[in-house]
Amino acid sequence: MCAVTADLSDEVIDALGAHYAGLPFVAATQDFDATLAAAGQKIHERDCGLCHSAGGSDPADEASILAGQWTGYMATTFAQYRAGERDQPAPMQKKLAALSDDDVEALLHYYASQQ
Repeated sequence: MCAVTADLSDEVIDALGAHYAGLPFVAATQDFDATLAAAGQKIHERDCGLCHSAGGSDPADEASILAGQWTGYMATTFAQYRAGERDQPAPMQKKLAALSDDDVEALLHYYASQQ
């Protein structure tokens, strides 16, 4: 992707950003485990719901949409956050650090279940 975008002007980048920002979010249709999703919902409500309201589906939240995101993307992002490889707010860092691998897996299934 870097090679494709290397020569884009600021104006083109702004136009691309505006275009994609104007598109509606469409939740991914993907497989999930219902039992893990139910456990993930409880974890979300306990640890994530304050910043990611409506089950992580509210586009007005500054914290972004989690519900319906592709599981592979979410798994990679969570791993980067947990490893300190991606910037995050301090409260989120504290919450993620307290989660077990099983908790994260349950959250991934919860977010995948919202289609």
